[in-house]
Amino acid sequence: MSPWWRERVRIDFAPDRVALTRFSRGFKPRLVEQGIHELETLAPGWEAARDLLDRMLVEARWGKAEAHVRLSSHFVRLHLLPFNAALATDDERLAFARMELEAVHGERVHDWTLILDDAPVGAAAPVCAVDSALLEALRACCARAALKVGSIRPAFAVALDQQRGRMRAPRYGFAFVEHGRVTLALYEGTACRWLTNPRVGSALGEILGAELQQAQMLGGIGGGGRLQVVFANQREGLPARIGGWELAVAEPGEPGARAFPVGALKVAGH
Repeated sequence: MSPWWRERVRIDFAPDRVALTRFSRGFKPRLVEQGIHELETLAPGWEAARDLLDRMLVEARWGKAEAHVRLSSHFVRLHLLPFNAALATDDERLAFARMELEAVHGERVHDWTLILDDAPVGAAAPVCAVDSALLEALRACCARAALKVGSIRPAFAVALDQQRGRMRAPRYGFAFVEHGRVTLALYEGTACRWLTNPRVGSALGEILGAELQQAQMLGGIGGGGRLQVVFANQREGLPARIGGWELAVAEPGEPGARAFPVGALKVAGH
């Protein structure tokens, strides 16, 4: 949790846009100022967005505050690590996670920072992978602007924390929709049973339907449930139900005591 005497700066970092939001000091911070800039020309990688962030922080002059970065799902790789009773320590679990990811992504995994989430005993554990060079670049941007980095987390994980209290069904799902990508997590009780972040074209409902069907066929998740959908930016039309799943569209959480929680898939920056 941020010290109450510090101002907070939220940085939303995506391939096509960077948003800076400044909040006041205090236990109930209020929004003071916001700036959103979109990249005129999209380029592969994260360097162009990094350069834009650098310029925005210089112009804003919001030094001495605490920065909380929310990473777009475009910069995050996700994996659901099977439970393995032979693994006794976090280091062993991380080594196993790196081996599993390397089987899918190859030697690129050596350049990634892995974050292994907590999971109930016997259940699969979500794994998040982020390019280590990107994390270092974000810290460097903040340091040049005299900002203290409080957290760097996937945007979908922050949104999930903000919405978790609204998802009380025995089987529930959470979808975080950004421009060009959706992150989908399906749960039974407290155990995550399906985790993916596919690209999205023009038909979001069709992509969600295909993923839910795959979860039923490959993940053994049947019977449907309640699917909470949060849009990072502009809303899109969705049906009230997809198969056995009831859809509920929620607003992103407002800044407050839970705006920057320590929770699922945190990237502490180490």
